[in-house]
Amino acid sequence: DNAAFGEMLEFIQAHYRDPSFASSTVAQHFGVSQSNVTRMFNRFNQTGFLEYLHSLRIAKARELLETTGYSVADISMMVGYTNTLTMTRAFKRYTGTTPGSFRKGR
Repeated sequence: DNAAFGEMLEFIQAHYRDPSFASSTVAQHFGVSQSNVTRMFNRFNQTGFLEYLHSLRIAKARELLETTGYSVADISMMVGYTNTLTMTRAFKRYTGTTPGSFRKGR
């Protein structure tokens, strides 16, 4: 149901910074199966859970790169990645550039 999915999105937005955050976290919190979370994402969001999680993290990373002087390593940790390499790969996938190049280009 759309209202329940909205609650899931709010929960994800509140917790995406946790590096161990996963669809299983959402499923457990809402008392549903992981496949139910996946189904709801496919139905209401037209993207998968992981795609949504990465897009949130990258959007916040972009904001921090534009508005702060934090290092890429610090930003990686602040947005929920366990290391800089993982964030750099995801950042490049979603933006077409590396975090360092993005910051220099603004």
